[in-house]
Amino acid sequence: MPLALSVPVHCRMQQPSAEIMRRALDEIEFKAPIVPIISNKTCSPLVDVNEIKDALVYQLTHGVRWRESVLAMADMGITEQIEIGPGNVLTGLCSRITDKITAKKLEI
Repeated sequence: MPLALSVPVHCRMQQPSAEIMRRALDEIEFKAPIVPIISNKTCSPLVDVNEIKDALVYQLTHGVRWRESVLAMADMGITEQIEIGPGNVLTGLCSRITDKITAKKLEI
């Protein structure tokens, strides 16, 4: 699903940013998550902190597999998605991908 974007996100032009992010993430002590993190790299649950860091860096320079991630969540029985942050793009996309997940925007 092509998206109209005004900045070069999720592409090789972000490599310098990916390197900065890698160094920053390496300085942060991560703890294993209480619930698995669904990776936009693998479309599967991650619990290993190093794999999570790798996936975060990877998605800066590669396409995000959001559709496949949402479908994987639906297959896992997840029924609600809450978007946190600016905008509501992911909420709208989720609603178009599946009716098995209710997508909501958390206003902060």
